[in-house]
Amino acid sequence: MFYNYKRGINAMECITEMFSVFREQSPTKTSIYKCYSRFRLGYMCLDDDDVQTGRPITTATDENITKVEELVGEDRQITIRQRHSEVITGDEIWVYFYDTQTKQQSSKWIFEDEVPNTIPKRFMAVGKRMFAIFFTTRELLEFVMLPAKHTVTAAWYTECCLPKVFQAVETLRLKSGIRGMKFHHDNAPAHTARRTKEFLKQSGLEMIEHPPYSSDLAPCDFWLFPNLKRRLKGRHFESESEPIAAFLEAVECIPVNSYSKLFDMWLHRCQRSTVERWAASFRSGDADVTDLPRSGKPVSATTSENIALIESMVMEDKCITVNQLEQRMEISSGAIHTILTTELGYRSICGKWVPHKLSENQRLARLNIAKKLLETYENCDSRRLTEIITGDEMWVYYSTPYSKYKKRSWVRGDEQPAKIPRLDFRT
Repeated sequence: MFYNYKRGINAMECITEMFSVFREQSPTKTSIYKCYSRFRLGYMCLDDDDVQTGRPITTATDENITKVEELVGEDRQITIRQRHSEVITGDEIWVYFYDTQTKQQSSKWIFEDEVPNTIPKRFMAVGKRMFAIFFTTRELLEFVMLPAKHTVTAAWYTECCLPKVFQAVETLRLKSGIRGMKFHHDNAPAHTARRTKEFLKQSGLEMIEHPPYSSDLAPCDFWLFPNLKRRLKGRHFESESEPIAAFLEAVECIPVNSYSKLFDMWLHRCQRSTVERWAASFRSGDADVTDLPRSGKPVSATTSENIALIESMVMEDKCITVNQLEQRMEISSGAIHTILTTELGYRSICGKWVPHKLSENQRLARLNIAKKLLETYENCDSRRLTEIITGDEMWVYYSTPYSKYKKRSWVRGDEQPAKIPRLDFRT
């Protein structure tokens, strides 16, 4: 590659030439492009870095050979990729009869003189049903619905929920021949109760511990539930069967290969691969943090054609997002944002949340009451206002955290801000 670079051959010609000579043993396109980028920046050293992250040069150690021999001795039908497919994880999720859209979902592109739309908040007494969902790297394993007006307790979890899950596990074992499955759930009270621990101990499944207060390491919390809720928000359900059907429909819309990718994301969150890679680069003497030159999207995408296309898409759907426009237009999100704000004069405004969406009769009643109050007290003595008696109810919590503005503090660049725990709903 270095010889071809000195000859003045570009990266694409180098790829073609090396593949015609070395065939299957030729370096990949990514490696050749990376080497050319380093050559252009002046890095002419052809030696490998002293410290490299990733897998060791050889994994055929005596310790690994012994472990593999023990696994094969326990199960002759074990597969090479059985490590991730052994894990079963799950959690509970609320499905509301009506749930408002998120601010991102309700945001629209409007002009400066337009008024944003209003969105009613979800009423506290709206109906809801809870589902416990469990899945593996291959597919959805089982889901169990909590009966109405019940709570998740250790008794329900061990008598109604987990038996159905373990029955599905046995079916999966007979179908795929997998052995030695591992079970994972978070640290909810019903999951960590003594009754649940004894039940799981008798099941024979190996448990994967979950760190406390770490929802970012729970697959259901950081991936599955946000995807399901995003599909259900903004929909109204009238009967008991509608949320169940909508929940199953949302689960079926998730591609099967997404489950295996989820477990890879889970493992990636548990390690510091990016930090380790940068640390190894710094230790090897490469302190350059600038991006290497690479091919990609055009330098300028604010053409008249792109501006017209984006304007037509926004006029068809005012709630379209920058990510959706990026996928359709195949230009960068920064260029799309520049076209929307600078060229077209749009701004993205989230819907204004209100307690309720007033009907025409409610608006008329509000207007009449306001007029009546004005007619009664507009021209009278201010002392007559003392005749008014008003009141309401208010919750006082045992512990209420400060707001973000009250807990703001001045910190230096290397200092960490103070952490404020959320309010525990059981207080």
